[in-house]
Amino acid sequence: MKVYPVPNRNRPVRIVASLSFVRLALASLALSVTVGCSLDQSQAPTPDQEVPSFTREGTGKAFTWRQLAGPPTDAPIGLSFSAHAPGSRYVYAASMPDYGSGRLFRFDLRTDRWEEVATTKWPIGKFRRLILDPINERLITYWDGLGQAYTVSVRGGAWVPLGNSGNSEEYYEGYAFWNPFSRSVNHFAGYGFFTFKNTLWELTATGSWSALLTNGAGPDPRFGTRALAVDKLRNMAYIGEQARGAAGNSDDLWQLDLATRTWKQLVPVNASTFRRVGSGLASVSPLANELVRFGGRGLTPGSPFSAPELLVFDLARNAEDFVVVRTSGTPPEPREGPGVFFDQPRRRVIVVSGFGANGYLDDVWAVDYPRSPIE
Repeated sequence: MKVYPVPNRNRPVRIVASLSFVRLALASLALSVTVGCSLDQSQAPTPDQEVPSFTREGTGKAFTWRQLAGPPTDAPIGLSFSAHAPGSRYVYAASMPDYGSGRLFRFDLRTDRWEEVATTKWPIGKFRRLILDPINERLITYWDGLGQAYTVSVRGGAWVPLGNSGNSEEYYEGYAFWNPFSRSVNHFAGYGFFTFKNTLWELTATGSWSALLTNGAGPDPRFGTRALAVDKLRNMAYIGEQARGAAGNSDDLWQLDLATRTWKQLVPVNASTFRRVGSGLASVSPLANELVRFGGRGLTPGSPFSAPELLVFDLARNAEDFVVVRTSGTPPEPREGPGVFFDQPRRRVIVVSGFGANGYLDDVWAVDYPRSPIE
């Protein structure tokens, strides 16, 4: 069960102006030092990875929306899950219907074109996750709720089981992400046996699930939605929004230090001007220490889609809320559950698919992000 946010229009909205020359110069200097850390240092870049380049300066295209591609085929696919890793050339997206065979596609960020990745032996059941393991160049999915995991090469081939685990629904609809610090899949929260959860789990190399202890007062138990981002450079994960079924929905934002597994609340429950669930969240590190958010619905079940605003949260300044970025061009159709990623080499935020008024959109959009929009 997923439910999603209407932004609160009763509070004033900040409109972000241009970046000062001084901050731009400092940011460029910092990026020249940190850019080498954006790819995993244990291996040289592969054909699927690119060394980010930050030599381009802002132009008139700054923060301009444009559509990069429509659906990958003539017939609707229903791209429900997507994955990307910092520096990767591709965004992977899949149609993954419950108890049905899926299809895998990848979007080439160099050419802005779709191509299908041939796969066989799709796992059949409740497989509602798609996580990119950049170390082993594979995609991972698992039975929703800490169940059996399967992997497939990013180049295609057969899905193969990882270990031999039973299927569980005790933690279904949790947040799933690749942890760059432990180099493993992590799963947080979920629902099962009439109880909401807030435990952090790790998928081990043998395919079993191991509970992890965390430090500090953490988020309330909840369903997972799409407000999830990972900053590989700083080893931070960011988790927001909570769906609680009959108990209602709410919006918040938390930081999890992946090195110490320590929680920190950034935005209290429903304190944001832009309350919603079902949005996409991305880190724009190392360009800036900021989060970008797009999409979602109102908190009340059945509420309309949120306005197609591009929201930014300034982590460097201990911000208290998101702010709206002034954009140009035609924004994407309002939607919930989009994949939102940062394309480092081209300095742009990518929006992939999501569920719109008429079903899954299967499209790709970009907004140029050549510099920080925060003054």
